[in-house]
Amino acid sequence: MLLTCFAFAQKRSIALKLKPGATYSFVIKQTSTTSQTIRQRPLETRLILTAGMRFMVSNVTEGDYTLNTTFDSIKLQLELPNGDLQFNTEKRGDSGIYAVVLKSLKKRPFNIRLSKTGKIMEVEGSDNNLQKAIADTKADTAQRQQALEQLRQSVGSTAITNLLQKIFNIYPEVAVSNNDKWIIQTQNKGEPDIATRNYYMVKTALPKSIVIQGNGTIQSVAPARPALLNGMPVERNLAGDTYVNITTDYISGWPLRAEINEKLNGVIIINDNPQLPGGLAIPININNIVTLSIP
Repeated sequence: MLLTCFAFAQKRSIALKLKPGATYSFVIKQTSTTSQTIRQRPLETRLILTAGMRFMVSNVTEGDYTLNTTFDSIKLQLELPNGDLQFNTEKRGDSGIYAVVLKSLKKRPFNIRLSKTGKIMEVEGSDNNLQKAIADTKADTAQRQQALEQLRQSVGSTAITNLLQKIFNIYPEVAVSNNDKWIIQTQNKGEPDIATRNYYMVKTALPKSIVIQGNGTIQSVAPARPALLNGMPVERNLAGDTYVNITTDYISGWPLRAEINEKLNGVIIINDNPQLPGGLAIPININNIVTLSIP
C-alpha cells in the first residue's frame, strides 16, 4: 500500500488503457427528478433509467477506442402526476410498443468512439437501431412517432452521449500526483444545452483501484436561436452544482463504481405570445443522480 501511494505521488498518467478484443461491462442508473411550480401548483416527475451495458474493444488507435456496444438489459420507469409507467426488457408478457422496442434494442449493437481521456467522440448506430426497432412494431404512425420522440430522450445517441460523458470524461490530459487538480469542461446537448465545469483530484490510490473525486458548477447555455415550447418562445435559465465520486481500475482505468449528483435550480420563462398573453415564469428544480456498478 505504501509503495503504491508513494509511486503514484511521483505522478502517473491516469487514462483508459483498454485491451484490444477485451470486453468490459457495467450497470448504470440515472434518476432524474424535475419539480416545477405552475401557477402555484407543484408538479413533480421522475425518470429512472437502469441499463446493463457491454463494450467490446473492436479497434484501437493512438488517441481513441472503438467500442462495439450492446444493452444487456434496459429498465425504464416514469413517475408522472397522473400515474406511473414501467418497461423492462427482462419482464415477460409485456407487448406494449415501448417494451417491444426496448427488448429489440438488446439485439442491436452500436459503436462508441471514446478517447483515451474519456471523451465521447461519437455514438454511431443507436438512433438507427431505435428507428428500426420502432418500424418493426405493429403500432400506427402516430404511436411510432411518439415512441421515437420519447425513447430518444433515454436511449438515443444524444442521451447515451450525455450519460456516458458523466462517467468517462474525468481523466486528466497530463500525468498527475495525489495532490494535483485538473479541470474538465463539457457541454451536453439538450433543451437547453448544459455546460459543466468540474475540478477533479485523486482522492485515494490503492493497489487495484483509484478513487477520483470532483465538484464544480453546471448551468444552462442560451441557444443561438430562441427556443420554442409548444410553439411558444421560451427561455430556460438554470444553474447549480455537481459532485462526482468515481472508482476506476488501477490498470485499465475502467470505471468500477460511481456516484454523480447534479442539482440545478432556475426558471423557465414563456415569453408574451398570442397563445399566452403576458407570458409565464415557472420555477424549476432538477436533481440528477447517476450511479454505476459492475454486475
